Amino acid sequence: MNNYPNYHLPPRFACSFAPNIEVFLFTRFAQALGTCSAIVIWKAVVVSRYERKTSKHGFATIMP
Repeated sequence: MNNYPNYHLPPRFACSFAPNIEVFLFTRFAQALGTCSAIVIWKAVVVSRYERKTSKHGFATIMP
């Protein structure tokens, strides 16, 4: 099990109990933001933290 926060879990739980379509769509949007933010953040961290050669290796390892 990883130690990373699961930002998509609370909206997923909220989707289960949405009383109407507007709340359901809002919670699905929040779930997408939480899930997709991790992808954007790790790319930015790799680019800003490591040198070009090392970051290429990191991208190749994570995104085959």
